[in-house]
Amino acid sequence: MSGPGFALVDVGDGNRPAGVGFAVGPRTVVTCHHVLRRLGEARGNEVIAEGSQVALTFRADGRTRVARVVVDDAGADVAVLRVPRTAAPPRDLTVLRLVDPRVQAQVDVYGYPPDRAEGAWNHSVVAHEVASGNLQIDSTGGVPLQPGFSGSPLIESGTSDAMGMLLKTTDTGEHRDAVAVPSDTIRALLPAPSLLDRAEPRLRAVGAALSGLVGRRWKPVTVLALASVVGVLAVLGLRGGALPWLAAPGDCVVLDVTVSTEKDELVAELAQDFEAGRGVGQRCVDVQVTGLTSGVAAAALAAGWRGVDPAVTVENRPDVWLPTSSMSVDQVSADHPETVPDSGRLGPVTSSVLAIAVPTADRAELFPEGAEDWARLRELSTDTAFVLGRDNPHNSSSGLAATVAAYYAAMSAAGHGEALAGEPDWAEVDGLVADPAVGRFVHGIEQSVQRYGLEATGFMREIYDEGQANGVDGERPLNAVVVQEQLIHLYNCNAPEGGQIEELRCTDPPDLPLTAVYPTEGSLALDHPFVVLGQPDGEVRAAAEDFYAYLREDDAQEKFVELGFRHPDDAAHPTDVLEGTLGVRPGQEQQLLPAPPADVLDRMLDAWVGIQRRASVTLVVDVSGSMGDSAGTGGASKLELAQDAANLGIGMLTPQDRLGITVFSDEVRGALPATDLAEAGELPACAAGQTDGCVDPDCAQVPAAELRGCVVGALRADGDTALYDAVTTAFDQAHDLHEADRINAVVVLSDGEETKDPGGLRDVLTHLRDPALNNDDHRVQVYTVAYGADAASATGALEEIATASGGAFYDATSAEDIGEVMTDVFAAFGGDPAQS
Repeated sequence: MSGPGFALVDVGDGNRPAGVGFAVGPRTVVTCHHVLRRLGEARGNEVIAEGSQVALTFRADGRTRVARVVVDDAGADVAVLRVPRTAAPPRDLTVLRLVDPRVQAQVDVYGYPPDRAEGAWNHSVVAHEVASGNLQIDSTGGVPLQPGFSGSPLIESGTSDAMGMLLKTTDTGEHRDAVAVPSDTIRALLPAPSLLDRAEPRLRAVGAALSGLVGRRWKPVTVLALASVVGVLAVLGLRGGALPWLAAPGDCVVLDVTVSTEKDELVAELAQDFEAGRGVGQRCVDVQVTGLTSGVAAAALAAGWRGVDPAVTVENRPDVWLPTSSMSVDQVSADHPETVPDSGRLGPVTSSVLAIAVPTADRAELFPEGAEDWARLRELSTDTAFVLGRDNPHNSSSGLAATVAAYYAAMSAAGHGEALAGEPDWAEVDGLVADPAVGRFVHGIEQSVQRYGLEATGFMREIYDEGQANGVDGERPLNAVVVQEQLIHLYNCNAPEGGQIEELRCTDPPDLPLTAVYPTEGSLALDHPFVVLGQPDGEVRAAAEDFYAYLREDDAQEKFVELGFRHPDDAAHPTDVLEGTLGVRPGQEQQLLPAPPADVLDRMLDAWVGIQRRASVTLVVDVSGSMGDSAGTGGASKLELAQDAANLGIGMLTPQDRLGITVFSDEVRGALPATDLAEAGELPACAAGQTDGCVDPDCAQVPAAELRGCVVGALRADGDTALYDAVTTAFDQAHDLHEADRINAVVVLSDGEETKDPGGLRDVLTHLRDPALNNDDHRVQVYTVAYGADAASATGALEEIATASGGAFYDATSAEDIGEVMTDVFAAFGGDPAQS
């Protein structure tokens, strides 16, 4: 067993810990100074300082060891303890790596709040740095942060990396204002590791390997002698620099790896195993893994590693890219061959196949035998009650593959299947993309899409939560999702948003299990390539090649299979694991379709933009007086940042999408009626001589294509916050303007809670849920954005509003994230961030 939870220790004597600590080395534990002070008080006001002994209970094996305090810094509120060499550390101990904190990084925190003697997890976000140099941590889920969490590491979700340590919280258990010490402060206080400290992890591994010889041909005494020799060589090697794999982390070759999000946790885990025993020449290797969707990573690479996602930074510009599909690599290579040269394509590390996920209970009705194809999906889309989930192809490899597969099926339905047989005639395929019959087929499938996802895991979570709450007889938030089959496996193992192997519960399936439908026209295999980017130096290239070889080894491949992937060289055949969880018939072989070359792929995407489901969006902007306050970023006001972000989102719409703009402070005012770019639209009467929260009259003179930006740029901040009136008014307007062939949505951006009618939330929710207003034939979704630190108190209401309407809630309480959040919102309508 392993995992970040196995780095935690309980600090103190008896059954009730004084606090939490965590391992940053095989024998080194970090906790808070005040945790030791609290322990001293429990011992009768004993003074615990450097040199004192403290009991530590390790979660990795449940055993207690006595450690010595070696650093006790009251100013930083950090203490460091060492376990003596007379006590062996846990065999399964996880050592957390201290990494630099990132604003908006998701972190997991563990502690012992007063009512949870067994301990509990909290999920939070790194909000920002405070004046002292420490970090503000805002809770987002789990047990709220409160006394009892002191000393917990800020574990970056899905990794074994720690960004700091929790110091203090509010006494009330609120979801804000917890403070943590950053990792660099902790690193500066850690004692320099001794030679034996550096050697111990490798010596333990060597000892374990040698001990396997016992009971075979070698006697135990021989094994012990060999281990002793290896130990001496290791220490000598450390002194003389002859054993690179025992080097300190700062001396290592750093390999930055960007990985698609469906496998980033596993690759990070494998990277740790790889680091433990590999070196390049005289140096060890430090693999740093960043998870990023393939579409976002491809766009960032094409732009010189720039983008709105916070994971795209100069510091983590990747040496290696592991996207979901070579289609993304081909897109970048077509215009930037120097970024992904052919010599950098080392091969696949695993594979997965595109499938349609449907509730097992519904499969016979939705896809009866003999009708398991895309044509059936198009037929289902004529029913307004049928909702299909699929990702935006501009952001997601699953979305990209779904678009390609739909075009292939359309070509077969139009009688041109021979163009794809054997070695496809790509020139003919390219011409068929523009065939009206092909376009009508694809457009028909799109008509059941209510929003385009960024990651299909969001859809899987919706189905899972409803199923666990109401079982097979409950509502279906979505009837089918086009997705990698691996995510169906994870869903059926109770990990709808992904997870590590040890977290899967595959023998206890969810109350609403899913099954995989593989269309008879064929499916696309996603090859998960390993790509070395650019022309790295010799050591980085050697480290990358070695890491690729390691990921292809049997032990690593077994873990990919356990997580629901297929073998990299046999994508046509499902594994035993998939046969057990997906309802796949034993021995079933999928017909795999070829990925198109980059030019044909671009043609499909360009054509898809013209036939995707259109959107009709009402953008509702809070222009109350607080929006004029500083956003804390370069002196700009919150309204100024919101205006820039709104224009980013609006720029992602197609010319055929409709947009209306409504503003609110004390009152709700229409600023621009719903129009597409082909229509000029008339400004409302409030434009004449009124600029406080409405529209500058000069906007009436601008061309239609520039009108939206002019309206947004003319907004002014003043007054209170009539949030509930604004939501109800915009919803009713969208309802009246509803068009059956469009995604009909309201996007609400607000920086604070309701001030005009604080008790009106229940009426708003009742209105949004009214089946006479919001139903299968007349659906309007509300997307809400909590913007700026002041909006933290309103997040609950905004989230309830989104849920009641079937929309989605977005958190931009760190104001600098508003650009990223608004592009995510408008991506739900099929928008392309690269066009904004």
